[in-house]
Amino acid sequence: MKKILGAGLVGGLVVFLWGFVSHMLLPVGEMGFSQMPVNSPLLDAMKQYLSAEGLYAFPGTEVGRKQTEAEDAVWTGKYKQGPTGLLLYHPTGTDPISPKRLGIQLATDIFGAMLLAYLLVAIAGSTCAQIPLAKFLRVSAVAGLFSWSSIEIAYWNWYGFPCAFVLAELIDQIVGWTLAGLVMALLWRRSERRAIRQAERIWEH
Repeated sequence: MKKILGAGLVGGLVVFLWGFVSHMLLPVGEMGFSQMPVNSPLLDAMKQYLSAEGLYAFPGTEVGRKQTEAEDAVWTGKYKQGPTGLLLYHPTGTDPISPKRLGIQLATDIFGAMLLAYLLVAIAGSTCAQIPLAKFLRVSAVAGLFSWSSIEIAYWNWYGFPCAFVLAELIDQIVGWTLAGLVMALLWRRSERRAIRQAERIWEH
């Protein structure tokens, strides 16, 4: 457990730093996004007609009430005609980057890294030094691929998320978790080799 907790902290920090690089220094964070003009009349219309925070689907249905067949037919026709989409709406503003949001992101990265560390330790067994580094990298990359495919493909398929956005998430997940797995494996190897050298010195004395 100590091995998992320590590696999870380091691996989570690696993923967090990769997120900074990919979103602030590379164009990955902007892939798939289209920007609404600051003075768009749609913003004023949303303030007028949308008062509650939420994720809105359009064309929408009345929540909590079963539609009749005629209403279903009308909704299906409007959906086929378009436009369709999702609108994530917050009526009040906030800081785009805040210490709270950064803290939550770091905490979730650490939690994910601990899960990956548990998986790698379960595969390696009692020692990690004898496991080829390439195996750790493959498992970490597959873990990133799994986290991406289990969510993003469904978002692309059902909600029409832009292909560029889905691709950016693929890059983020695979690179981030592969780097985390690499750093954790190197950390374990260094720790185990240090322990072996200390044991050898004790045995010699």
